[in-house]
Amino acid sequence: MPGTQRAHLAHELEHWGHLLPSQGPMTTFVHHNTLHGLQHEPFERAVAEAERLLGGRGYEPVERGRARYHAGRITDADLDAVFAARSELGAAEVLGTVGGRDTSGAEIRRLHLVYGATAISPAVLGEAMTSGDAGRRVADDVSEAARSRLFDRSHGELSASIHRIGSDWTLADWLGALLGLDAPAAVRDEVATNLAAEPAASRVAPVARLLRDLGIPAERREGYLAAVDGHCAHLPGADRDPARAHRLWLQAEAHTVRGLARRHFNVPGTLDALQDHCAGDLEGYAVGGLWQACLAAFGLTDPHGPTDPVTLRDRDPHVVLEHIAEQFEGFGRGGGPAVPLSRELRSAVRDAATALLDRLRERAVGDPVSATRPALREAAYAAWFVLADTDPDGLSRMAAEALYDLADQSAEASDSSLQALGDAVRAADPQQRLATHLQLVAGDQLDRVGRDRTHADLLQTVVGEDIVERVNSYLIRRCAAFLDLGQAAWRMPDRTLGFYAAWRRSLAHDRTLDLEGLLDWREEAAALPDDPADAIVLLLTRLGVEEEHWGSYCGRVLAALPGWAGMMNWRGTSPQFPRQQAQPTDLVQYLAVRLFVETAMVTAVTRRTWDLEPAELVSHLRGRPHELWLRTAALAGTLSPFLAGSVRELAAGSPTQASWAQLGDLAWAHQEQTGGTGAQFRAEDHAWRLFRLAQLQGWSAKDVRALSARLRDRLLTVLDDFPEPSHGPVWLAAFERHYREEILGALAANRDRGRWRDRPVRPKA
Repeated sequence: MPGTQRAHLAHELEHWGHLLPSQGPMTTFVHHNTLHGLQHEPFERAVAEAERLLGGRGYEPVERGRARYHAGRITDADLDAVFAARSELGAAEVLGTVGGRDTSGAEIRRLHLVYGATAISPAVLGEAMTSGDAGRRVADDVSEAARSRLFDRSHGELSASIHRIGSDWTLADWLGALLGLDAPAAVRDEVATNLAAEPAASRVAPVARLLRDLGIPAERREGYLAAVDGHCAHLPGADRDPARAHRLWLQAEAHTVRGLARRHFNVPGTLDALQDHCAGDLEGYAVGGLWQACLAAFGLTDPHGPTDPVTLRDRDPHVVLEHIAEQFEGFGRGGGPAVPLSRELRSAVRDAATALLDRLRERAVGDPVSATRPALREAAYAAWFVLADTDPDGLSRMAAEALYDLADQSAEASDSSLQALGDAVRAADPQQRLATHLQLVAGDQLDRVGRDRTHADLLQTVVGEDIVERVNSYLIRRCAAFLDLGQAAWRMPDRTLGFYAAWRRSLAHDRTLDLEGLLDWREEAAALPDDPADAIVLLLTRLGVEEEHWGSYCGRVLAALPGWAGMMNWRGTSPQFPRQQAQPTDLVQYLAVRLFVETAMVTAVTRRTWDLEPAELVSHLRGRPHELWLRTAALAGTLSPFLAGSVRELAAGSPTQASWAQLGDLAWAHQEQTGGTGAQFRAEDHAWRLFRLAQLQGWSAKDVRALSARLRDRLLTVLDDFPEPSHGPVWLAAFERHYREEILGALAANRDRGRWRDRPVRPKA
């Protein structure tokens, strides 16, 4: 190894030696400062740096601080003092007015600290909304003041919304607003279909009876029909026979309202039944409406409601697996997921394809030679394909790819209209959103590998094998056997050779790594250089770690078992210690042994899983982002059980990149359908945090619907800037203040009191 590399490695290990625990043999009880290598930093900065470098947790869980607060061991006065001492927390800037009250950043941070307004997982959200009462009942920790405020405002909103029925709303409007469903559109589509058809021979009930069946009082019926006219105004044929349009609307509305009322409230679909139910369960009305308002604030639909937001039919959770299987077959036939398009965008796509075909036809007529050119014929085929495969569900995958090709060609020809249309379709394309997500996953999982993230760390998240724990178990026994001062029943032979050499000599009789399933490891250990520093460089090269990142990578390896690494380092920096003179060791020897065992285990996993060497792993996974995402998501528990099982089955076989991509498309489609996913917002994150914050503040559904996008984002930004990991120092400072005030207060209160006031000598204690 060149001298410059040796010096570089020595410098990096010396730096890490200062950060590891400086722990020698304990002949009596001693105090050990785990932050001794960071004592030059302020306390909170040192704790944060130690967490980053060494792992572990510097503060107690936030739940413990909240429990102390609710038990009175931390008071509002303690929190007031801590907030006042920290300018970044106590800033009283007004974010905006919600529900007639000004809301400040300090208030939001205080609520987040004491109660928590953090994103949850999709599984937890699903459990809370389906099996729990989160969508119908106020959370237990909401204050009485906020609870009363929510109920009072919701009672007024219920009365006002009921009053609108028969004025400018129909019953479908009211239910749609309450449930976050476009019920009027569903009724309108059915009416449009029936208006276009010939009048049925069967009798349709008269308007008066239909209104009576909906429970519309006589005094509201004229206004109700005016609201119906507003919905039907632009429907073809409605103006020719308004009475028929009224009957068709009321008939379709009754069917829709009955279904929604039964599924959501288990009551008949009449005005009086719905009004009585909501008034009798004001809490359910308030909380349910608030959740829908929070979803609507981000353009999301309810991922766990009993009604499908698209079809307005029953959403049966028992048919999910069947639906996934059907989607999988459809993706296979169509080459991938279709692109859902709005009615306007679908019409624009058809118009653009038709216009392009007309232009190509005119060009061919004017210049017959051009009709034989491959470029023109390919453009014509693509336009025909787009036109043929644009249906009410959107664009097929093949048609979407054809449109993208046309848009790219138009960009070269400076045709901005078709290029803009292609961009609009791409924005609606689930594969484009998935591609963006895959880039984020790859960056999060792979960018730091070979720097301050080890290959063993990566494999734990991708394959689920905890190599670090297995290496720790192996190293603890070897370190204890070498460092023993007479306590152990067995000690490592040949300790006078040093830890590295003694370990290599012991391998002939060591079967531990055989039991781990490693092959040829003895031969590889025997081929290691005699100098442990040379061995470290060889192993780092085998892992593909660049020299500029040796320090951070080795530091991460050492931090996996900091106590034993620290003892080895203490021995190496304490040459006067008698055992060190007789049985030498240091951090370099320890790292060489650990790095060999870890590299051997990593290599075994990469060869078994991908038939790759560790140095090739990162580039391989970058080229297969679907596999990377699916493997990590399945292990993290963010996929449904069915999809997670499909990932395991696929991984157990001989999967191709195409098979991973197909399963990835399916998993993404399922996630978007069931997870309340928008272009940039998620139900379990953005909507849930706003929902939690609204309850803690006592905001009603109307208050949330009145939020501007700017104020909505500012509220969540305050939460983002004060995440739960940063709550620990605040709780610690508040707890210390409470304890300090109790002690000092008691001393001050008893000064110059009692029989010891004039004592001549100090107490012995």
